[in-house]
Amino acid sequence: ERLLCELGYKLGQTLGEGSFSKVKEVTSSKYKVPLAVKVVDRRRAPPAFFVYKFLPRELSILRRIRHPNIVRIFELIEVCNGKLYIVMEAAATDLLELVQQRGKLPCVPEARDIFAQVVGAVRYLHDRNLVHRDLKCENVLLGIPYDAKKYDVWSLGVMLFVMVTGYMPFNDTHIRSMPQQQKQGVLYPEGQPPLPEPCRALIAQLLRFSPAARPGVGQVAKNSWLKGD
Repeated sequence: ERLLCELGYKLGQTLGEGSFSKVKEVTSSKYKVPLAVKVVDRRRAPPAFFVYKFLPRELSILRRIRHPNIVRIFELIEVCNGKLYIVMEAAATDLLELVQQRGKLPCVPEARDIFAQVVGAVRYLHDRNLVHRDLKCENVLLGIPYDAKKYDVWSLGVMLFVMVTGYMPFNDTHIRSMPQQQKQGVLYPEGQPPLPEPCRALIAQLLRFSPAARPGVGQVAKNSWLKGD
């Protein structure tokens, strides 16, 4: 703990524990994202297989993989007392917990989008002749918990856009390009008189691509343009 503190890390609660490792919450001034540290105690591990064969191979792989849908490793700290600290991206929950809490997921977009990201990560590994060998729901980590209410907010944005323009906000003739369109924001039909700026600003807020960035419906209800101010 003292060593980690000197390196700018502060340990928090234990998130999980195995026979010779544990995962703890950690904060750092170096990185502005949620972090966890896996503490591996080599002295408690079976030396022949784990210490001399499995662990070096795993560390070698961790050092060279970088993909947006694979947990990022920020730092590997090896200590002479036999402990190894793996500082990594932390997640809020996992796919198994999500399904247990909510039941089955809507096929589109949630299940499709999560599965597409997992496929992208596995393809990245296979292209490098690496295999995972332990793919299961609890190993699919979700950094951003699913917030169903923010999907209602998106739908409100679509409704408002349709009412004031007479058009859908995004061209759905090419489904694959829709996420890119949504990231870039709405384009208003040409030839129509400009909408009041507060109305356009509200639509932009409701149709933000990131669910976390959208306002809650309580905030929307307080919007000054909606209230007629």
